[in-house]
Order: sequence, then C-alpha cells, then structure tokens
Amino acid sequence: MAISTGGSSASPYPIADGYGTKTATPPAEITRVVPPRASVRARVRGMIYKTGVTAHTVTTMVTLSEVKVDSDAAKDQAVDVLSAVPTATDGSLLATGDWMILQHEDGVWEAYKVASLSGLSVTLTNLAKKVLKGTRAFFVGAPGDHTDRQYTVSASETLSPAGEGAMVCAATKDDQPILVLSNNITNAGELKWLAWDYAVV
Repeated sequence: MAISTGGSSASPYPIADGYGTKTATPPAEITRVVPPRASVRARVRGMIYKTGVTAHTVTTMVTLSEVKVDSDAAKDQAVDVLSAVPTATDGSLLATGDWMILQHEDGVWEAYKVASLSGLSVTLTNLAKKVLKGTRAFFVGAPGDHTDRQYTVSASETLSPAGEGAMVCAATKDDQPILVLSNNITNAGELKWLAWDYAVV
C-alpha cells in the first residue's frame, strides 16, 4: 500500500509528482486527480482545504465509465476524438459540464471539463500537454452525480484531515482514478494538501 501526500510518494513505484497547494481564480474549479494503479483501489484518506469568506463544496468523484482516446491530441488542442461515447451506469451519456480524466504523454493525469460533444468528438479546455492515441479516458460526470461524496467547507473554515484510518472516498474499482473538485464559486479557496493510498480489496 502506498501513500502520496503533498507532493511526494512513499511508493517504490513513483507516480506523477508536484501535488502542492492549488488554487484558482473564481469561478474556476480547483481540481486534483488521484492517479489509478493496476490491481489496487485508490482511496482519498484526507485533505486540508481552506475557504475565504464564502462556503465551498468539495466533491470526490469516482469513475463512471472508461473509453479510449482514438487519435493523438496535441498540446493546446481542444477537440479530442474518443473511441466511444462514455456512458454512466444509469445510462446517461457524457454531456456539457461533465468532467473527464486523461493521461498526458509524460504520464501526468489531468482533469478536463467538457464544453461540448459532437459524435465522438469532445471539446474540452485546451490540453495542457499532448495526449496519445489509445490513452484511457475516464468519465467522472458532474459534481451532482456524486452528492453522497460531497463535503461543505463553511466560510472562513479549514477542512482538516481526520485521524488515522480516516476515509474520504474510495474508487469503485481497481485501476481507476478519483477526481477531487472544489466548486470555488467566489473568494478563492486553497487545496493545501491531499493524501491518498492504494489498497487490495
């Protein structure tokens, strides 16, 4: 079992690093991806999230379905072609405002919000880095699809990690990522620290 906290990994198999404090100018969401790992279940174990003078909602979002990227997508490209339209377990399809998790060519995982969908072509915010054909694309839906995994952080409050053995969220299957998202609606918040591990279930 491995634990990654605040930009480091205790695992003998390092994953994408650089997970320090993250903020954004409202109303842009704050996101952080817990990477998947084969044969084990990803789990969010704790976080430190600080608000300003406005309450924020932090949602932990598990994978609803998985497809693949059907052609290479260059850095700054907005339209990406998928192998199929992602479908949630309730039958709902990928839609505007939903979120997807993609792996960049360098191995780093990132979350992208869907602007529109036409056939198998999905328009996202411009890619931060190149994404290769055949890359797994994880559909996690919208925060409203995960109301049982939401945490309200009141105005001028800091959400702190609980004690040993605490559990914030667990992926539903092995080898799937988790997206941690703050709505960051007004008065910028800060995701100061996030801890996760992997378990054999």
